Amino acid sequence: MGFDMKVEKSRFLAFKSDLDLPIQQLFQLSKSAKSVIRLALDIGGGTGTFAAQMKLQNVTVITTTMNFSAPYNEAVALRGLVPLHVPLQQRLPVFDGVVDLVRCGRAINKWLPLTAMVIGGGKFSGFGCNFLEKK
Repeated sequence: MGFDMKVEKSRFLAFKSDLDLPIQQLFQLSKSAKSVIRLALDIGGGTGTFAAQMKLQNVTVITTTMNFSAPYNEAVALRGLVPLHVPLQQRLPVFDGVVDLVRCGRAINKWLPLTAMVIGGGKFSGFGCNFLEKK
């Protein structure tokens, strides 16, 4: 499955490239915009490491997974997180304007109408894409 706790426990906490946005920086941006992150959607979340890091900040993250070559959905559930197994053809079961943050790991090319789900003033983060603020 490619899960190494020594590697995973420090993911999303530091810059590894110019396009990275560590979690603490994300919360600083949120605070400066006077918005709160309570509910997030992690698309292509793998084993749920982003959700686990955000859980430490009291944020609920719904992690979408695809079971390619490993049971990622089960790995997310075993970590006490919220998994969502959604095929690429299915519409995401989230109403517009409900989510505070959307993080796209690997599956962004199939789910494009993501910004509609984000609450006004919410964040859309690619962690490998540019950080965008919804206006």
